[in-house]
Amino acid sequence: MPLTVTIVTYLLFSLIWDDYGVLGYADLDAYRGRLETNIERLEDRRAELSAETRSLRTDADRIRVEARQLGYYRDSEGLVRLEGYDPQAVATSPGALVKRSPERGDRRDHAAIIRAAAASAGLLALFAMLLLEQRERR
Repeated sequence: MPLTVTIVTYLLFSLIWDDYGVLGYADLDAYRGRLETNIERLEDRRAELSAETRSLRTDADRIRVEARQLGYYRDSEGLVRLEGYDPQAVATSPGALVKRSPERGDRRDHAAIIRAAAASAGLLALFAMLLLEQRERR
């Protein structure tokens, strides 16, 4: 009987709080959603970069503008510098690293708690059985 209580308690707690339980499945589903969103952003960024690459290969005006930003000018062109104006380059990111579940912490803590709770339930069942047997003997 105590072994059965221990096993059933462990299985029930694992069903809810373990990595493969209900809460673990919810975490994985949320992670899948974040990954899908990240993939969509990456595909959009790839399309933008592809269009930009195509533009840099074929559009003479675009090539001229990019060359000027790099500091290349024709001999016939003059350079005007504005005091206090600081042209800033637009920073681009290739994408974000999506971590699995940063808010949940270490899962091994849950496993230890589940095992301890199951062992405690089994010990309580053992003590209850022993007490019932002593009462029946009287």
